[in-house]
Amino acid sequence: MIEPGDRTVPAGRVLVVDDDAVQVETLRGVLRRAGYDVQAANGAEGALREFDAGKLPDLVVTDLRMAGADGLDLLRALKQRDPLVEVIVLTAYGSVEKAVEAVRAGAYDFLLKPIERTSLLAVVGKALERRALVVENRSLRRALQARPEGHPVALGCSRPFRSVLDLVDRVAPSDASVLLCGESGTGKSLVARMLHERSARSAGPFVTVFCAALPEALLEAELFGHERGAFTGAVSQRKGRVEQAHGGTLFLDEVGEIPLALQVKLLRLLEDHEFERVGGEETLRSDFRLVAATNADLRRGVEERRFREDLYYRLKVIEVEVPPLRVRTEDVAVLAAHFVRLHAANCGKPVRDLAPEALDLLQRHPWPGNVRELDHVLERAVVLTRNSRIEAEDLPPSIVQGEVRVPLEEGKDPFDTLVGRPLKEVEDAFIEKTVLRCGGSVRQAARALGISERTIFRHRRRGVR
Repeated sequence: MIEPGDRTVPAGRVLVVDDDAVQVETLRGVLRRAGYDVQAANGAEGALREFDAGKLPDLVVTDLRMAGADGLDLLRALKQRDPLVEVIVLTAYGSVEKAVEAVRAGAYDFLLKPIERTSLLAVVGKALERRALVVENRSLRRALQARPEGHPVALGCSRPFRSVLDLVDRVAPSDASVLLCGESGTGKSLVARMLHERSARSAGPFVTVFCAALPEALLEAELFGHERGAFTGAVSQRKGRVEQAHGGTLFLDEVGEIPLALQVKLLRLLEDHEFERVGGEETLRSDFRLVAATNADLRRGVEERRFREDLYYRLKVIEVEVPPLRVRTEDVAVLAAHFVRLHAANCGKPVRDLAPEALDLLQRHPWPGNVRELDHVLERAVVLTRNSRIEAEDLPPSIVQGEVRVPLEEGKDPFDTLVGRPLKEVEDAFIEKTVLRCGGSVRQAARALGISERTIFRHRRRGVR
């Protein structure tokens, strides 16, 4: 909400329309002092001339009752010229019924005269924010539609994600081993596929092994293959994933789950690309590029002797940290547009996009489950919606009501460093840590903690910063 004293306002060009010159100048003055780019038009005819001359505003603030064509007529004419333009109508108390009719015809909102400055700025700010979201959603949807089918969902424009893409572009042409680190659901497997498709091995196979899904004996056979009779049920020879990856890329997902005994064989494989099938004696070779991923702290695993140090350094020739979604909220819109389109096609439903209110809720959520959680939320929304676009009511209550949980760092006791400190310092430190885990968003941190944004600012002033 825009209030007096706010330092920033939503960008956008505002057109004020009235046949009362004094009213026009009053409104234009208020909006200009708040930082908006404001133009004025004398009546509906003047506003339409502005439009027809190509001077297209993002928002029109118009009186409802004017000589000649009134505000409702103007609204309908504007929506025919530009369906995305937002319109706020101003009305006297006795014309509320007609103002409601204007809202039904597509106006963003109406304000009762006399107009209060705070109310005007609040509604103008919200209207421009919605306009920006709608325009962004449409442009992102067009960009998605222009992508080749089957292209990986490497979607994002945020600085953290652009840094990952830049590193991928620099690393992909080499054969160096890459270790992808990051929380569950951040898209590490997507980055692995991008490394493959941008490499000289892109014409070869991309073979994935999910190391956490299999016990040690089966994982060894899955990796290296087996000979007939090697164990119960091995009725024929079978090539393993290492052999299948010849000429391409071998992706080991959740590599930190590989048992110690098998880590020795994996280390030998990485050093000389040689291996034997389970139950076999012939030494085989496979030419592949290794990409591994983990959501665990492998350095801690080395310290606790659960992961071999030599293997750790062999895996992380190049290390890529895939950022969580809560620190790249600018990417939520493009990812959401992709998932809506994908699931609508899968379900055979005519769902086109997201309502601005729904997108706003998605962008405020801290996404502890990251991109995977966003995908599942929108799949659910597409399945349940009765509309042609996803509305706020189609989203889970946890998102609509702001019931969020900020994930703790795995394997660490969050209270270790706080025990014995004064309670005020503990509160300050805990609040500051939550803000950091929410990507610096005070609003998200306040929702996660169940306190007001003002409380967070008060704690920051007195202690941490």
